[in-house]
Amino acid sequence: MTKNTLDPKFLPLLEGRRIASLGTLNEDGSPHLTAVWYLYQDGYFFVATSSRSRKARNLAERPTATLMVEA
Repeated sequence: MTKNTLDPKFLPLLEGRRIASLGTLNEDGSPHLTAVWYLYQDGYFFVATSSRSRKARNLAERPTATLMVEA
């Protein structure tokens, strides 16, 4: 788990929204995009998901993701 420091001007956006788009990579390299509930707390993003979901399996096999919060 990596903690990143964000510019404080983005905090109202992150704290005010709870849905984002999560992008992970499938085995064949194609993107898997899905809407997720998230919590941003103490510099970390927490995403709710089942350990058997495709996004969780993709992250376990290829630990790279993109999280998009729309303004």
